[in-house]
Amino acid sequence: MNDQEQISDDRELRGEAREVLTERFEGLKTALAEKGIPARARDAALDKAKATGREAVAVARENRGVIGGTLALLALWFLRKPLIEQSRRHLPRLGGFIQRAAKSLDKD
Repeated sequence: MNDQEQISDDRELRGEAREVLTERFEGLKTALAEKGIPARARDAALDKAKATGREAVAVARENRGVIGGTLALLALWFLRKPLIEQSRRHLPRLGGFIQRAAKSLDKD
């Protein structure tokens, strides 16, 4: 094969590749005209969020005790300051009660 034949073959291959690329590009332009990139990204994000939500619900149904315990601990955490204040108010009285109870047990 001489240089001219090689150049001719290369041009043919280049033309075929250009046609394939042009077809793909036109298909992409058509698809993007129907639904833009932001809409596609939004739909993909919503689909993933919905799937994650469904999975979370399934896990929660399988582990109700864990969820309940976690919620109880969160409630205690949010109420920790009022609980601490109440315990500081009532512990001195409780301490006296415990001492009286211990003395009465020693007498018996």
